[in-house]
Amino acid sequence: MSKEDSPDESGTSEIQPRKILTRRKRWLAFALIVAVVVPGFLYLSGIYDRWQDSRSLSDACKGVVDTTEVREILGADRIHGEPYTYFRDSITAPGRIDRCLVKNPEGGGRLIVSLDWNTNSSGSLFAAGRMESERNTGMAVPIGHGWEGVIDRRRPDGPDIAILNMPCSNMRSNPKQADLIVTLQATSGDGKPVAGDTQRARLARTATKTAVNAAKAWNCKASVGDSIDRVPKESAYHDVAAGHVSGTCKGIDSAVWESAADPDAPIEDCYLLATKSKGTAQTRLGAYYGPFAAAFPHVALLGRDIKLDQRAGGVPHSMYWATAQCPSSGTALYTVVSVSGDGSGVGPASPSARKEALKLFATQSAKRHGCTDLKFP
Repeated sequence: MSKEDSPDESGTSEIQPRKILTRRKRWLAFALIVAVVVPGFLYLSGIYDRWQDSRSLSDACKGVVDTTEVREILGADRIHGEPYTYFRDSITAPGRIDRCLVKNPEGGGRLIVSLDWNTNSSGSLFAAGRMESERNTGMAVPIGHGWEGVIDRRRPDGPDIAILNMPCSNMRSNPKQADLIVTLQATSGDGKPVAGDTQRARLARTATKTAVNAAKAWNCKASVGDSIDRVPKESAYHDVAAGHVSGTCKGIDSAVWESAADPDAPIEDCYLLATKSKGTAQTRLGAYYGPFAAAFPHVALLGRDIKLDQRAGGVPHSMYWATAQCPSSGTALYTVVSVSGDGSGVGPASPSARKEALKLFATQSAKRHGCTDLKFP
């Protein structure tokens, strides 16, 4: 028998390729199982969804949104981030930094986050419904604790609004980027307002922490307030009898709706109630500081009657306004207008009564904010 015909070696040469082929099939089958089973496991276990959610939140608004308490605010187990656009952006786009949406991807509950320079401070006022300044909706409540911000509610059924102004000490030479403004619009999972003291404090903390993150991201050196354990109570439509007024309506001898007063609040509200119709607002007063003073005349439907080149003025059928000079925030604006459209049939207060209310309101507000040189109509 020749060497080539050796049974041992010829058998080895036939078996070896078979073993290699079998091993390859096994590895291929294993890889196929992994490719099919592992993604399915990750999907069914929720790991993939959580990874996607985390990635989306890192991308939304450059990752500055503090989401520590957003799940509790929205009443959601999952939250997902994405860019957000709205038709009104075409109006308020100049000065816009970024805008995003944090939502429950399984339905219900959302948080709209807007980041703006002061040249788009009108965006915050639009969100708070300030275009209808003659209506009896809206009551800015100060966040307090040293923060230049307020919580408001656009309508009785929401959404809830948090507005934070961060004056940038290193940007004073650039009037278009002197303040960084953060606006949050929150709706809970059941479509209702963010109700209760605990939830409102969560919204305030989310706004302040997001503002701090945004200031760092866009190089705005701003002073920050203290930690927030609670915020003043929501006070819209809560009658305060004459003689017991102590907040934003201080100094006015009338039944009112008012909020807590705070020297850092950039927006203040005060409603005077009609004497012959209990619980009905007749006159609305407002104070606007910093970038919001310049924005309000462009937002309010009756704001067109405010002449920005005049320190004070007004017309009987529309709005009267006054101004003051503030050491750190420039010109402050104070307004008074008759409330209309509530169906009560209550007519407007006389022009002289409205101007007198404006004087009392503005004097107290300016004093709290350290502003002087008031001018009245």
